Amino acid sequence: MSGNNDNNALSTSPTIPKWIEAKLFEKVLKEVEIEFKEIKSFKIEPALGPGENYASYMLKIEFVIKLNDDTLKHVDFMLKVGQDSELYREMVQAYDVFDIEKGMYQDIIPEIEEMLMEVDIKVRFGAKTYTLPTTEPHILMENLKTQGFRNANRLDGLDVEHMESVLKKMAQWHAASAVRVARKGTYLEKYAKGYLKPESHKLITEMYGSTTNVLLECVRQYSNAHLYYDKVEKMQYKLTENLYKTVAEAADNDEEFKVLNHGDIWSNNIMFQYDKHSGNLIETYFVDYQMPLYTSPALDVLYFIMSSSKYEIKLERFDYMIAFYYKQLREVLTLLKYPKRIPTLRDVQCTMYKNGIWDESLKPISFMLKICHDSELFRQMLEGHNVFDVEGGMYRHVIPEIEKILSDAGMNVRFGAKTYTLPTEEPYILLENLKVHGFRNTKRQEGLDMVHIKSVLKKLAQWHAATAVRVATKGKFEDKYATGYLKPDAYDMIKGMFDNATAVLLESVREFTDSNMYYEKVVKLQNQITDELFKEMGIGIGKNEDEFKVLNHGDAWSNNIMFQYNEDNGDLKETYFVDYQIPSYTSPAQDLWYFIISSCKYEIKLANFDYMLAYYHQQLDECLRLLKYPKKMPMLKDIHCMMYTHGVWAYATATNVMAAVLCDPTDKANLDNFISETDAGLAFKRQMYSNPRYRKHMEALLPWLLNRGLLEC
Repeated sequence: MSGNNDNNALSTSPTIPKWIEAKLFEKVLKEVEIEFKEIKSFKIEPALGPGENYASYMLKIEFVIKLNDDTLKHVDFMLKVGQDSELYREMVQAYDVFDIEKGMYQDIIPEIEEMLMEVDIKVRFGAKTYTLPTTEPHILMENLKTQGFRNANRLDGLDVEHMESVLKKMAQWHAASAVRVARKGTYLEKYAKGYLKPESHKLITEMYGSTTNVLLECVRQYSNAHLYYDKVEKMQYKLTENLYKTVAEAADNDEEFKVLNHGDIWSNNIMFQYDKHSGNLIETYFVDYQMPLYTSPALDVLYFIMSSSKYEIKLERFDYMIAFYYKQLREVLTLLKYPKRIPTLRDVQCTMYKNGIWDESLKPISFMLKICHDSELFRQMLEGHNVFDVEGGMYRHVIPEIEKILSDAGMNVRFGAKTYTLPTEEPYILLENLKVHGFRNTKRQEGLDMVHIKSVLKKLAQWHAATAVRVATKGKFEDKYATGYLKPDAYDMIKGMFDNATAVLLESVREFTDSNMYYEKVVKLQNQITDELFKEMGIGIGKNEDEFKVLNHGDAWSNNIMFQYNEDNGDLKETYFVDYQIPSYTSPAQDLWYFIISSCKYEIKLANFDYMLAYYHQQLDECLRLLKYPKKMPMLKDIHCMMYTHGVWAYATATNVMAAVLCDPTDKANLDNFISETDAGLAFKRQMYSNPRYRKHMEALLPWLLNRGLLEC
């Protein structure tokens, strides 16, 4: 079982550096709390989710401290540390982000705030920082979240209110930095030249070069790409040179208005505070002062508007946002008595055009990259079933073939994200980020309603029909797709997975209401479940040529299904599958049991079971007829018979996948704990099987399976 975008999905977290110890913080704790006496507890964990850390790792440090009067107090910090990667070490060598950011927090920001305070503009630009007694590179800050600060949803983009708040703060910063240079001279080179230094040229060229082919491949698919593709291609290949040229020209032009840019001002580097009672926005702070650059304000303005504003206002309100920024800039420059010529709105608009390279160069591009888990268990799994080879082949060969079969019959259907290839031998899957297109998962614990269920069943029916036709017309799929993960050499591992869960599962089942009706049958089936599944695959993949077979997705549960909605009315518009790692060519009963049992709402799962099968059959029949399936068409009663014949999938799904689906998010949820018999693994399984939500489903499901003979073995 695999997942997507969820605490129960398997994910990687930064390794906590060994140098971080509680005693390092004692001096800082005394600074924060004058009555500090001693540390009672110390906890450290990643502060951001997978995919949100870029140039560094952000860690959350939590203390419970005892005060002089013996009362306890919670104190939190945010600690930024370097990534343990070769690329990061190259970046630090060329451009020491920690030295720069520490200087920004300790010297530059206080100076700017003091200048503004002198003209009665009481403003703060970010969190307080502290210093630990260590030579390790770090930035230690107050935890703004304890004061109610939070990021906006970067995928939604910022509305006008939030844009204005940021642009006002940006204008105050820009104005004060311009006045500071006019009064005291240029900033130190490490702030003024930023990351676009000669020694960084190679690294930046490689960074942009690494995305060029994939970017251009995507751009080529855009609507009306022929109007601009050639220009985009030309600009992309000259991007690094043009960036350096733009900055150099600004530096050489003494007449051009210049400021100290933040340099990385996008939604994840901006935090907002709201009134607890009204919910109104009351404060805006910037974070991540790693990439300042003394040049045209076009850098920050274009970077921010292009990366972080809502789609609906990005272009439509562009001129308004420039005018709003300019108004704030002019007011503060006037208050601070800027000694040079104050730029006009026309000047600011012109500098946006002149420095428009920032619009192109800093446009965010988002992908999803799937890589291996670094665990012995996962390496063992790869030996028996190479999920990367299988899934890569599914995305590159099987899915396009199935989509073409349907397209040739006039059905324009897509089953998932586009995939791309990287020049490496390492196992990976690189996909477009569907969230950029508005796709998202539903909340797995709640289950899918009938609208979502029908959308999934229709897509499954289309997939099943086309794969059946493909086999009928071209022959069987390769073994790596057809035989799934239930192969002889995987027997011991799979048996271990089920056996390790048996004691905890049966302990929970015994406590279910009226469990005396079915408990003995559950015990017998659970102890034989691995053999029953292997027997099932033998039946399904075997030589029964009369049985209707399809290429099953094999892992069709709610976290592996993404939905897209109409922006105007919120109606469901599209459904895609992800995680094509464990396909198998067998009865469609496998996908149907797996999906219905694991992912449907409690109120629907059993009450509407027959209706769901009838709906699936209707879609399957229509598609098979459209594709001119040359064999006997399965009737609805055939589908029902298949569900009984292959009913072991119902029990296997209920006691395995469904337990994880209904479990509350927990940091114990990972592949090792799901499969192993460690203390942590047993604790996770106990949490799954004793969950009241799971018990509710099982107390309805087990009698239902009993009365259909599906607990027999």
